[in-house]
Amino acid sequence: MNPARWMQLARAFGGYLIAGVAGLIAAWAVREHIQQRTLELEEQGRVPMVSRVVAAADLAAGASLSVGQLAVREVPAAWAPSDSVPPDALELVDGGMLVLPLKAGEPVLRHQVRLQAPPEPMARQLGAGRRALSLPLSEIRDLPQSVRPDDRIDLYVSFSHGGRQLTMPLLQAGKVLAVDAGADGAPPSITLEASVSDAMKVVAARQDGVLTATLRPVQDAGGAQQGRAQDLPGMLGLRQPAAPRAREIRIIYGDRLEGASVSLPTGADMPGDTP
Repeated sequence: MNPARWMQLARAFGGYLIAGVAGLIAAWAVREHIQQRTLELEEQGRVPMVSRVVAAADLAAGASLSVGQLAVREVPAAWAPSDSVPPDALELVDGGMLVLPLKAGEPVLRHQVRLQAPPEPMARQLGAGRRALSLPLSEIRDLPQSVRPDDRIDLYVSFSHGGRQLTMPLLQAGKVLAVDAGADGAPPSITLEASVSDAMKVVAARQDGVLTATLRPVQDAGGAQQGRAQDLPGMLGLRQPAAPRAREIRIIYGDRLEGASVSLPTGADMPGDTP
């Protein structure tokens, strides 16, 4: 084949080759453009999400919030309220009281939660010269089950003394500071406010006496006579029986009239008495 023929074929196929390469380049460019546009549309449609604390179930107003009642959910950043709670700030609402009801999945908002102030130390509730005294409920008779903090009670002690059963007031209008129902095996107890002297009396009375409590009105400022011990006959107004007088006999020595008197125990027989 002569060179002229080769040149003619090369020009013919070269045009086809150039057209094919141009077509491939155009197809690649269109594909890249479509992919880029798709990524741009996906990026525009992608919504930024943030994690927020939500209610795990329906919660009523007044509920005390705890970890078991809360959950974490992704919400659109544009829709997240400014006072919503992120998971790393859970302590802002944990233990608080819910003011408004929440449906399951709704975000917990800080203005909807009322944080409960920590209890004031009991020592700050005491005035000068006052003491806090805790007693097991098992040691106190007749204590009303409905007694609450800020109630007032009278405390009495019953004990034996000189062969008599006596009862006397121990603590008057004692303020109830706390009532502990007992937990983790600890016995139920009551904490009372008392003066130093009354607290010492109660401590001593617990050793040998029986304690009895009565509930009194807060506005009642009167009290029993302090320090006066009485037995049951005395409290009922009964007269105490007179103590029997000891009998005496006179001993005469020889012819002397003077002598000595000897007292005999009650119930002893006189000399010469016939049984």
